[in-house]
Amino acid sequence: MVRNGFPAQNMQEFLARVRANPGQVSNGHAGIGSTNHLACSLFAHLTKAQMNEIPYRGEGPALNDVVAQQVDSACLLAPAAVPQIQAGTMRGLLTAATTRNPNAPGVPSAAEAGVPDYIFQGWNAIFAPRGTPAPVVQKLDEALRAALNDPAIRKRIEDLGSIPAAADQQGPEALARLVRAEVDRWATVVRAAGIQPQ
Repeated sequence: MVRNGFPAQNMQEFLARVRANPGQVSNGHAGIGSTNHLACSLFAHLTKAQMNEIPYRGEGPALNDVVAQQVDSACLLAPAAVPQIQAGTMRGLLTAATTRNPNAPGVPSAAEAGVPDYIFQGWNAIFAPRGTPAPVVQKLDEALRAALNDPAIRKRIEDLGSIPAAADQQGPEALARLVRAEVDRWATVVRAAGIQPQ
């Protein structure tokens, strides 16, 4: 996301400006170790963009300073970004996903914006203690699948700017694969960014 009035109209122009002015373009996020910070770190890792990273105490203050044009850009999650895009208070240069967000169809996907590997999608899951009996896990899984396939719940998730999990992304096996892949992926990004535990 960039503030209104920021001269770059697309991701190529944004990266050109950042590279021509290393450390000068300000970029806000929700604080060291936050989801937003990891999103920013992944973006910097993939694009070799050197920005002036500004950690805030939460996503709201970072968003407010972009809207107020005090900060040039920010890495925001869809539920915070989409309403601002729809209201015209800031502009999205890319959605860190393989497809456009249906709630912000004017914002290009990562591949369309020229950064195809910049895939950053938050996710939610329910975990049970190790050793939970299989019938209990199965019952929970069935209830969650039913909820995620309820049209009213799907609409509410979409109205928040998020994308409900597809059928092949649901269930204990899919979650186990996702967690393994996420741990491997983020360990590399965290090391490259030099992020230390706080």
